[in-house]
Parts: sequence; C-alpha cells; structure tokens
Amino acid sequence: MPLHPTIAAAIRATSDLPGYESLPIADARRRAKQGYVFPTKSAVGSVEDRQIELRDRRVGIRIYRPGSEQRLPAIVFFHGSGFCLLDLDTHDEICRFLCRNGRCVVVSVDYRLAPEWKFPAGPDDAFDASEWVFGNAAALGIDDTQIVLAGDSAGGNIAIVTALRRKAQGLSATSALLLFYPVTDHYDAGHRSYDQFRQGFGLTAHAMRWGWDMYLDDLSASSQPLVSPNRTDLAGLPPAYLQIAEYDVLRDEGRQFADRLRQAAVPTFSHYAEGLNHGYLRWIGQIDVATSWALHACAWLQSHWNGQQSNHNGWAENA
Repeated sequence: MPLHPTIAAAIRATSDLPGYESLPIADARRRAKQGYVFPTKSAVGSVEDRQIELRDRRVGIRIYRPGSEQRLPAIVFFHGSGFCLLDLDTHDEICRFLCRNGRCVVVSVDYRLAPEWKFPAGPDDAFDASEWVFGNAAALGIDDTQIVLAGDSAGGNIAIVTALRRKAQGLSATSALLLFYPVTDHYDAGHRSYDQFRQGFGLTAHAMRWGWDMYLDDLSASSQPLVSPNRTDLAGLPPAYLQIAEYDVLRDEGRQFADRLRQAAVPTFSHYAEGLNHGYLRWIGQIDVATSWALHACAWLQSHWNGQQSNHNGWAENA
C-alpha cells in the first residue's frame, strides 16, 4: 500500500529542512515538537502533573484518569524520543486518547534524555517510576495486577527494558506490554529496512543512528540486553501487543522481535500498519487509519484486562 497521501505531503513540505542530526540539540528538540500538534484534545476526567522522589532524584510524571472510578487498570507510558527528543507535552494527546478509550489510568513518565543523560539514566528513571506506580497503586486508584508498560519508538524500547528488569529482579509482574513501532535493536544489527527506508519516509536512518550515538557513551554496549532487547532471552515476559509501521527503518527489527517473543512462548499479538510510517500516532484525530490503529490497541487492552484472549479471540495477526 502506498504511503498515506497526507503523511507523504507533510514529508514533502519539510524535505528542504536540515536533519535533526545537523542541529544543536535544543533546536532539534524545538523542531521535533512542532510535529506533534493535535487539532483537539481528548476529554478525560483529570490530568495531574507530579514530581516523584526516586532514590537520589526527582522525576516528573503526568497522571491521566478517565473518571472518578477506583481500582482501574493502568498504563505506565514512556514517550518516543529517539532517546534525546520529545517530552510529556508532545505525547499528551496520545496519553489522553489511551486513557479515554482504554478506560484506564495513564501515568506518563518524563525520563531523562540524552545527550545530557546517557544510558542508563532514562531506563533507570523508567524502572524506578514503574516501581513507584506499583508501590502506590492503591493510593492512585490502580489495580496493581493490571498494570501495562507501554511506549512508542524509543519509549517502546524503554518499556521492554523495564519489563526485563522487573522480571530479572522478581518484582510484581507487569500485566502486558503495549508497543508502537518500538526500537528493539541497535543499528549495528544491519536490518534491511534501515536501507529500504533510509530517507524520504519521515524518520531517516541517519537520524536514528544519530539518536543511538547520543544515547550510548560506548558503542560496545550495543549488544547489551538493556540496550538491544532483540538480542536477549525474552522468555517470561508478559503478553505483548505490537504495532509495526510499513514505512519505517525499524520495521524489520520490530517483526523480528515479535517472532522472537513467539519463539520464547510469550503470547504475542503483532499488527502491520500498512500505508503508515514511523510516528503515525501523531496523526490521531487527523488521519482515520491512524486513529483506527490507536482504537485497535485500546480494544486489545480492554480484551486483555477482561481475560478474553486465550485463543486470540479475533486478534488476528498480520505482521
């Protein structure tokens, strides 16, 4: 299927701009945030910004509630960033949408970014924030048996890494993983989609490599499980739902990750978003197919929380 015409037109309109990798980091962040402008905001019951104490530091979170109900399922959400861009505000509507349509609490985590904070600062924030949510679930009105770790792009990587760390330390089990076009492998793996979609489809191969290089102080760390989860034992992870974009440098590593989850006997529901590129959640409310995929994820969440997926129950995979 061709790239969606609205997305293709948006890419053409910015084709003469310099790449993020050629800009000072402050300018790159300002420009990246301009791509996350939503015409409307999904109505939710409440939104609260907090600073929470995590060991020797404070981390910002934003809590979304659909209403006043107690003991709701929850998502701990890690925004996409290329490890160095974007923030709670860029993903505000995405979290609102998940909260409203998933009928769940969403806790969005403002983890530290590279290059000011290299690996493992961001994952450390994510891990500690997830533990804070589990520990404060009752006060937050959250059912601690139904907490999903979620993220898009680099945030998907951080969600997976957090689940791996929780499993390794024998902590309370995560209910599921909800992943949108996640980063699962360092670029030195040489996945074919890096060449196939290297330029002209939004996220470029050059920009993705730049993000990785900002994130890692030592490229020899690329094969570590908490950097490239595609290269570690995935057995024992919770059920996973993935959306993989057709026009994305990360497409092949996402498909391989889904295959490796299945090989590790992890219940896996992967879906191939045809005609869409990396970052398509930014088109929620503007492109019907992007909105439909976001609604599909929310419907899966509801089905998962209601225990209705023992035989996939309609969650046919196309990835």
